[in-house]
Parts: sequence; C-alpha cells; structure tokens
Amino acid sequence: MLERYAKGFRVYIHCTKGHHGGIVVESRINGGGWELYGHFTRGSVYDDRPLAVPHTPESRDYRLCWWGKDEPHGDWSAVVTVLVGD
Repeated sequence: MLERYAKGFRVYIHCTKGHHGGIVVESRINGGGWELYGHFTRGSVYDDRPLAVPHTPESRDYRLCWWGKDEPHGDWSAVVTVLVGD
C-alpha cells in the first residue's frame, strides 16, 4: 500500500511472519539490481526512503522471504511493484 504523509510518500509492506523469526525484504528501483532493504522481526514495515531523483516518479519492486537463525530461508515471494512519487 502506498501512503502519502507530510514528508512525501511511503510504502507500507505487511506480511505475516508466522512462526519464523522474521522476514528479509529486498527492493530494487526502476528495474535495477536487488538490494537488501532489511531484516525485520515484525510483520509491518515502512519504506520512506527519498526518491532517487527528487520530483521524479520511480518504480519500486519488493520481494520477501522468511528469516530465522541469522539467515534467509524458503522461497522468495512474488514481486510487488509500486509507483512512488509526484
């Protein structure tokens, strides 16, 4: 889900981590390479990074997998794409 707030836009990422220790989130901007966004122990995450080029909309892709015992495990989720920007 994309939310607008006082500082601009942010992407709300929600998943259920079940019995796993957490989730790993990777993202890519405008079809570039995958980069680690972070490891999270809660099911809700916000991506409020600024736009790579100010005032220029960009495409952000996200994928998630389970995380536990200090490493990712399982398959990556389907990719979700969000258009961010003015």
